[in-house]
Amino acid sequence: MKFVNRYPSFSALLYLSIFFGSAVVAALLPLSSSGGPVLTNLPNSTDGNIRFLNSTSLDTIDPDFVLLPRFKGRKLFPVSCLLVAVDAALQLALGNFEGMVAKTVVFKLDDYPQVEIVLLPYDVQGQPALPWKYAVWALNRSINVMIANGNYQSSIFLILRKDKGVGALSYRSTQPLSSKPRSISLQDLEDGNDESVNPLHESSLRPDLNTTGATNSSNSVAANADFVTYFKLFGSRMAPNDIFITSLDLLRAFAVFPRTARIDSGVTEFRVGNSYLKYRDPNNPPRTKWNPPYFENEWMLRAVSLMPGYMVKRQSFKEVNVKISVAEIIIGEVDLTKNDPSLGLATS
Repeated sequence: MKFVNRYPSFSALLYLSIFFGSAVVAALLPLSSSGGPVLTNLPNSTDGNIRFLNSTSLDTIDPDFVLLPRFKGRKLFPVSCLLVAVDAALQLALGNFEGMVAKTVVFKLDDYPQVEIVLLPYDVQGQPALPWKYAVWALNRSINVMIANGNYQSSIFLILRKDKGVGALSYRSTQPLSSKPRSISLQDLEDGNDESVNPLHESSLRPDLNTTGATNSSNSVAANADFVTYFKLFGSRMAPNDIFITSLDLLRAFAVFPRTARIDSGVTEFRVGNSYLKYRDPNNPPRTKWNPPYFENEWMLRAVSLMPGYMVKRQSFKEVNVKISVAEIIIGEVDLTKNDPSLGLATS
């Protein structure tokens, strides 16, 4: 298949649309062509903090980036596939966005072992050829294709830079579909339940595998011993896919920022499809540049990545408030609600 200029040719797109559907074609195009998250309250500045970065930088994907899919037909457990994808998105978001992927990476979760995602970088003359940012984009676009089509299959996505292969991303099954998965089905999640929850819930997910540290209690877990997230489900039910898409897209969008980039005390909005996410630093007690801890990019990324798994474990997908604690201080807060204020509590 030949590519013309910086984008797949019309005949290539037509070929792919026939065999894979329009959602796959959309995944091959730059993000701006298929719509991206909308952020508000982000004034322009040369400051390195998130609050002062132009929001357009969050929607920009290199036009030389191309993703070519090959679906292999073997079905994957959807919930396991989605949760492993969220974990992979977090690991990639915490990496060096402007760096290169030097070795093969296997993403997997002990609690959801039915699916693995493998990132395979290519070498050119002994040098890594896969930009880290391409891995970020490939993960996001590939899992969004599966979500859009409701079709989770073993697959390989070839990552190209212009017309040159630089790596591949593989979704593979580690257990036969006939075996009983530990996780529940997407239909179970859609049905949901209305059980009440306490005002604060510590996350019960595993720590990041690349970070050392201890958990604070049997009901909490953290990237290190000082990081804890508290969840409160409230308001309207939300579609599971909306939760996953919002988490995945935020992890992709904010991967461009350094882990230590500060988040402003003002409220900032992140809209994706049917979801509306607000995040803020309550700044209480007030903190200065000499008085950490701060609400930094890493803490928000980790907290947002925990939302889908928390809801899966509770079998309840609803609007959610997440409080983020570092060193026993609430340094940040995230609200995820329905985008349409008439359907939820987005205006509260």
